[in-house]
Amino acid sequence: MNPIGKILTLLIFLMSCFFLAVSLMVGASHRNWKGEAVANEAKAQAAQRQLNDAKNSTGIQKQIIEREKVARAQQIAVLNSQVKQLENQLEERNELLREEIETSQSRLDRMREAVAKVTQLDTQLNSEKQRNKDLVDNIASQFEQVQKLTQETFDQQNQIASLTQMTSDLRADLSKRQKVMASLGVDENFLTRDIVPRVQGRVVGIKGNYFVVDLGSDDGIRLRHEMDIYRGDRYIGRGQATRIEADFTTFKTQRGLMKDIVREGDSVTSEF
Repeated sequence: MNPIGKILTLLIFLMSCFFLAVSLMVGASHRNWKGEAVANEAKAQAAQRQLNDAKNSTGIQKQIIEREKVARAQQIAVLNSQVKQLENQLEERNELLREEIETSQSRLDRMREAVAKVTQLDTQLNSEKQRNKDLVDNIASQFEQVQKLTQETFDQQNQIASLTQMTSDLRADLSKRQKVMASLGVDENFLTRDIVPRVQGRVVGIKGNYFVVDLGSDDGIRLRHEMDIYRGDRYIGRGQATRIEADFTTFKTQRGLMKDIVREGDSVTSEF
């Protein structure tokens, strides 16, 4: 039983005694007062004894209650100390928990960044895979082209070898023909040396009866070729090739055919 229950029990006991005494006094008012007084005195003494016993009991209960209070105060102090320790531990754990939460959030952020990077790398990897596939296809196509070109090159090399052999044979045959022509006093221009190509040129220099034209052997001009000279639409005369270079020829004016002297800038042609 706790101290409050004990106190209530004691108060109930005292009140019971009080009401007993009151009831006895009320009963005595209807009886013999002397007898009643003696009885009441006896009862009062008994009640006094009971009261004393109750007081003694109450004192003992108070001592018990005081001891209980001290013990409970000590227990409360111990509990308060434990609560304080628990609060400190709770605060420390909350601090650790906050740090863990911050660390976890930082890790989560880094993980999200890593996931984003992985996603980007996956995209780049897929792109690189596609590029590699395209390169492989391109390489395969180029390899086929290389094989084809290699075959064509091989065929061309065979053709070149064949043409080289044909050229060698033709050179040998030509050498023989040139020897025969040389023995007969005939050169390669024998049949065409008197045929003037259809060309037009311009007089670029004059020295006496000779004039230089900007046409040469590269244009098909040969010795003794004759060409007409014009100044606009006017016929000036005719000249015959006496000296030929690759890009210019020296002509000599033909007597009896000259209508005027040759000047620089006059046209020389074989087309008429």
